[in-house]
Amino acid sequence: MPDGRYWGGGDGSGAVIAPDNKLVWDVSMHYQIPGWIHPVFKRTNLPNAAYTPETVAVLAFVWSRNYFHWMIDVLARIDLLRRSGLHIDKYIITNDGASRFQEETLALLGIPREKVIRSYEGLHLKAARLVVPSLQPYWLEPFIANPLPKWGTDFLREQLLKSVNPRPLSGYERIYISRGDAKHRKVLNEHEVMRVLAARGFRVISLGTMPVADQVRLFASAECIIAPHGASLTNLMFCRPGTQVVDIYPTRYMYPCFWHLSSYYDLRYFYLIGLGNRLSESEGIGMVGHVHDDITVDLDSLSDMLRLLGG
Repeated sequence: MPDGRYWGGGDGSGAVIAPDNKLVWDVSMHYQIPGWIHPVFKRTNLPNAAYTPETVAVLAFVWSRNYFHWMIDVLARIDLLRRSGLHIDKYIITNDGASRFQEETLALLGIPREKVIRSYEGLHLKAARLVVPSLQPYWLEPFIANPLPKWGTDFLREQLLKSVNPRPLSGYERIYISRGDAKHRKVLNEHEVMRVLAARGFRVISLGTMPVADQVRLFASAECIIAPHGASLTNLMFCRPGTQVVDIYPTRYMYPCFWHLSSYYDLRYFYLIGLGNRLSESEGIGMVGHVHDDITVDLDSLSDMLRLLGG
């Protein structure tokens, strides 16, 4: 888009504005919620736009601080930019907190820090050429789960495995990914879960501070992965075919993203639902309001699952 503009909202939203001052809705971060309007329309005016003669790509996304959304909704779109054949001078990403994994993954994809523009509230930039790859909006009321774009996960799997070139790590064939350092969706009886798993040769892993390259190596080495549902399972894209996966859900929330991912790469996907009263189908198992619910694992069901997996 020649002379296209980008405006950064304070809530992580972003607006792509055409030269005729119209919002380009399908590539401006927004949610599909009845009665919701884009934040740019709540302003009486915008600050004067700074101009750059460069070609700037927009990769902003409201949940960039989350590893899953960073990989799927931000980095995957780099594939579209590369397929276009256009030379990109700078990349706009959302500035929603310092996340080491953002710089690490960009570096693994050959994008240095000096080529990154971090969006902020009030940023208003006009570029000689603004390039904006497709962005799929999220439907929140009612919640509709978007299938993962296989072309995007194929791109990330190929590029990061090539950059890291992982070799098998001995002793990490069976791993349990803990959410003990997470703010929500914790396993309330995790000590009991870990005792059951330790007796069957599982090693407990926390990915909170682990470099991305090491996460790639870890998942490429694993033969069986058990984890409470969370962004760490995004790394399933680096697993070998046949790897066993057990995705543990809270009682009232399910999102089939890792089933999609497992089906793409011939992984053996299983799931457990935590103890508690489940919602009826009419109440909507995917209600976003329950996304932060903690989990209590049924230890008998877990043991049955382990026997099913052959261990």
